[in-house]
Amino acid sequence: ESQKALNSLLQQQPEFTKLEMRITRYEQSVAAFKHLLKSLNENRAKERSRREQILTDEAKLKLDNESIDKLTNVVERLKLQYEKRDNLRRKADELNTLIEIKELEEAVVDEAKRVEDGNKYWEETNKVVAGLKKNKDTLEKNISKLRASMPDFTLLTNIKAWYTEKHNLEKQINDTKDQLKICSDRQKELLTNKESILKDSIFNGATNLSFNKCTQYLESETSKLNKLQSDLTEYESHVLVKSRLEAFAENLKDNTPCPLCGSLHHPELFKSEDLKALQLEIKNRRLALDKKQQTVSSVSKQLSVLEVSYNELKRRAEELEKENNKSVTNYNNHSKQFVWNKYLTIEELNSAFEDMKLIQIKITTSEDELKQKVSYLNNNENKLERARLRLEELNKSLTIHKTTLHSLHQQLKTVSLKDYTEYKEDSIIEERNILLNEYKRIEKEYSHNVNLLQQKSQQRDILNGQLVANIGELKKEQSYIEDLKKNISYELDKSDFTSIKEVETLLADEIDIRAEKLRIEEFKNNILKSKSTFEQYQNEVGESKYDSDMHNQLKNEINEIKAQVGQMSEERGQINEQHKRLIKNIETQLTLQKEFKTLETRSDYIKTMKSLFKASGFVNYISSVYLQNLCNAANSRFFQLTRQKLSLEISEDNNFRIRDFMNGGKQRSVKTLSGGQTFQASLSLALALADNIQKITESNQNFFFLDEGFGSLDKESLNVVFDTLKSLRKENRIVGVISHVEEMQQEIETHLHIENDEEKGSIIQPSWSNNY
Repeated sequence: ESQKALNSLLQQQPEFTKLEMRITRYEQSVAAFKHLLKSLNENRAKERSRREQILTDEAKLKLDNESIDKLTNVVERLKLQYEKRDNLRRKADELNTLIEIKELEEAVVDEAKRVEDGNKYWEETNKVVAGLKKNKDTLEKNISKLRASMPDFTLLTNIKAWYTEKHNLEKQINDTKDQLKICSDRQKELLTNKESILKDSIFNGATNLSFNKCTQYLESETSKLNKLQSDLTEYESHVLVKSRLEAFAENLKDNTPCPLCGSLHHPELFKSEDLKALQLEIKNRRLALDKKQQTVSSVSKQLSVLEVSYNELKRRAEELEKENNKSVTNYNNHSKQFVWNKYLTIEELNSAFEDMKLIQIKITTSEDELKQKVSYLNNNENKLERARLRLEELNKSLTIHKTTLHSLHQQLKTVSLKDYTEYKEDSIIEERNILLNEYKRIEKEYSHNVNLLQQKSQQRDILNGQLVANIGELKKEQSYIEDLKKNISYELDKSDFTSIKEVETLLADEIDIRAEKLRIEEFKNNILKSKSTFEQYQNEVGESKYDSDMHNQLKNEINEIKAQVGQMSEERGQINEQHKRLIKNIETQLTLQKEFKTLETRSDYIKTMKSLFKASGFVNYISSVYLQNLCNAANSRFFQLTRQKLSLEISEDNNFRIRDFMNGGKQRSVKTLSGGQTFQASLSLALALADNIQKITESNQNFFFLDEGFGSLDKESLNVVFDTLKSLRKENRIVGVISHVEEMQQEIETHLHIENDEEKGSIIQPSWSNNY
């Protein structure tokens, strides 16, 4: 195998020798000629391009000269029209004025007619208003008379209340009497029931017993019955003992011990009476006693219920008697309270109320009618006022239009109004538009051609300069090409190349010198390695014989190992690829997380901006910030003016609030401030606003006027105002005060006194004048 590989490499050696020689000559041609040939070809291409550009520029220059000559002739022809174009504009303007005159004449006629109609309407409405006022006065007088004729409502109400109270007391007395009668009847009924119960045999004919005696009697009977029951029980026990003794006696035998005494002899056996008859008698007696006890118990319960009801009725009757006495006393006292001389009966009072109700209905009807009349009067007065204002507007407009019409007549110089008397407005507008279009056409055409002439002249000058520059550059390029040719001939003479074509042919086949040299170097190394390996194998083998089976076995093992290596390499490649992919995914994840954080922050900003720009949110936000800054600036002065007692704050709805430090720092409304404190707050805000405006406008004006309605302030508040204004002098501020309060005039030495004269108007007298 080693010998075969060596022989294969030796067969390729001539080819690599030729390649090495070719690379050497290629390097020589590149070093000596490549840059010169490249520069020569580039400059020849530039020269050809330059020649073509010169020919093109010369053709363009010729065309530009022809165009400039034509445009010059056109501009000269249009110049005369252009200089006279103002006459067209002037006539068009006067035609506009003429149109305005015609429109104003129509407006004057229309407004004069409307003024005439308006005067008629005003007079008619004025008559209606006068009639309505008269009706209104009549209705008001009637209502006054009706009100005067009305009874005293308070008196009637008081008497009505007296009669109502009297009726209530009478009803209360009657109700109490009725209830007393019911109680009495019920008591009689209960006594009747008691008498029925007393007829029972247990009472042994006793009658007219009270409830207490009945109870005592029943308790006595119950005790007797209980005693009889006890005696009967004792007797029954005695009979039972006898019955047991008889049973024992019947069972006794001689020489048998007695179960009671133990004796063996029984000379006299016990013999009892008829026990069964006794037991039957006891049973009957017990049944009779139980029945009698049940009867006593039932009667006792009935009497107990009757007694409770009777006592309750008795107590209720006593209470009702007290209430009746009290009601009678109240009724007598109430009767003494009637102190009026009229309305002695309820019928008279009700009649008075009916009369008052009728008068009220008449008053209500009259007032409704008056309300309608007043509403109608107000509507007509409003119409009258609107008509007056409209007439004033129409008269003012008519005067203005007449004045304007006169002024427009004087503006006509070129156009005569008489010439266009029969013309309609559309015809005048059409003529004006023709003049304006002609004016625009001349101006546009002249300006277009002048601009085009200037552009063409500039283009020609630029083209002429380019042509001169290109001719100079062409000469330089031609000289440079000749120098390159001389250098190439010189290099060719120095080299072993026969002609320049041979060099160009060699350079035409571009060779990757580095790659080819590496290939040659690798080939040489492979030959050396193969020779060394072959010689090593020859020394190792020596006289050994070749075993083909062993060789094949080794080859198979080698192939298996190579297959394993290949598989492992493939797995390693897959793992590396997966590792690279994971790293790339991690990098992508980090990038995406970073972008997500950026976008999330931006989303928060956008949400904030969206909430700000939604509806009037942004305006409210800016207003809140601006008001807060204004409030902070005003507080620095307001806090000092109030001697650290009060400060201004902004609420959530952008309204001013007051923080009162003399009341635990609690907030309160600005409406609770006194007059002087309100002035201090307003002044602080005004000064803060003035400072802000000065800062924005970069001005140094420290003078402004105050008109705060000082007439509504009390003396103490005025003193606060004076102290506050005096404190502004320390800040080098000049404050003008507008007021009619005399105290202000006395406190402020430098002032202007202004009086309103009916004839002269406002008369101003300065305090520093001798005439004041």
